[in-house]
Amino acid sequence: LTRLPILLIFVMPIFVAIGEGRHDGLSAVSITTAQTMPVSPTVAWHSIQFYEQVQRPVPWLLRISPELRPRYTTGHSEKVGDVRVCIYDRGHLTKLITQVIPNRRLAFKVVRQDQIETRGVLLLDGSFDLQPLDHGRATLVTLTTRYQPLLWPRWAYALAESWAVH
Repeated sequence: LTRLPILLIFVMPIFVAIGEGRHDGLSAVSITTAQTMPVSPTVAWHSIQFYEQVQRPVPWLLRISPELRPRYTTGHSEKVGDVRVCIYDRGHLTKLITQVIPNRRLAFKVVRQDQIETRGVLLLDGSFDLQPLDHGRATLVTLTTRYQPLLWPRWAYALAESWAVH
């Protein structure tokens, strides 16, 4: 019982942050993930998949909310102007392909975000960048996702957002 005031001191800011609500004027944030693959840029290029296409168990953090569980995608992403719709348990994301440089770069813009964490973040755009390594025998694949956070104060939300987007 004597520890209750100390616990409240640490927990209270979280409750205050939850009560703060949405802030539409926060600066965009970029999250980058890179992986070296032991394949040529051509093989890596033909292996690119959006998160929603990857067939693997959904991470536990994303299992807690049906709106964060991806199901499948429709559409194409081979040329500029193609549209890929990513379907989730509840809602979908629509991605417009904005740049295609075969074996080098695939960029997209999120043009619609329907019931996919619309209270916390606004997904903006992203890209897959491929850099040949070891005379083309390996490829550094870098995925960048850019989003606008909507919740403040940032110290209360930034880590969870980064982890979920990463």
